Amino acid sequence: MIRIESERIKKQVQYYSDLTRSNWSPIIQPSGTGDEYWNKLFQYFPEYQLFYETEEGEWLGFANTIPIKYDGLLNDLPEEGWDWLIEQGIVGYKKGITPNTLGGLQIGVNPKFRGKGWSKVILEKAKMSMQDHGYKQFILPIRPTLKDQHPEVPMEEYMTWKHNGKIYDPWIRTHLNAGAEIIKVCHSAMTVSGNLNEWEQWTGKHFNESGLYPIDGGLSLVEINLENNSGLYLEPNIWIYYQ
Repeated sequence: MIRIESERIKKQVQYYSDLTRSNWSPIIQPSGTGDEYWNKLFQYFPEYQLFYETEEGEWLGFANTIPIKYDGLLNDLPEEGWDWLIEQGIVGYKKGITPNTLGGLQIGVNPKFRGKGWSKVILEKAKMSMQDHGYKQFILPIRPTLKDQHPEVPMEEYMTWKHNGKIYDPWIRTHLNAGAEIIKVCHSAMTVSGNLNEWEQWTGKHFNESGLYPIDGGLSLVEINLENNSGLYLEPNIWIYYQ
């Protein structure tokens, strides 16, 4: 397994986009913050986008990270989670602010290699990147793997669930086993808003009345308001950190 250098990343944009879509729920892909800043991530921080392949040259997975300046208390990390993290990094870069913290945006594995422990390997490589760059901590707003099966359950409750004496959610469990500490829930880590027509296109559903609805891939419920012709999805994540 080797790291693919930034020049080669540029030649693999389409494959990367496909792999990202396979790892992310379609419902969070219309995020306005993501649309505004995502491409700048590769322009400003190519060395922080970690790509891995097998020795045979087949894509294995990736970790997208971003350096930020953060001197506050961990408990004061914002509710906006993922949206805040990528904005903080991009805006900080434009202002010439020297970073001291590594932020984690996502870790993905090629579907062909899932279930074989590669997410743990890539996570360890991302943690090494924190050390290589001399940052004091690695913070991540994580998206629990199985939370979409229980969108009505508050994240505070869900993240404590156990099965056979182990943390129920595999992604939370993976991080805890790797030495992470949970900070808190960030209740609006990613915001997706749109009109009714957009929401019906995104979800394949027709909404006849206002209310809260489960949606495929959603970690929480979307709030539909027919009177205002709007829908709002606030995704909860969990702030964790490594030091």
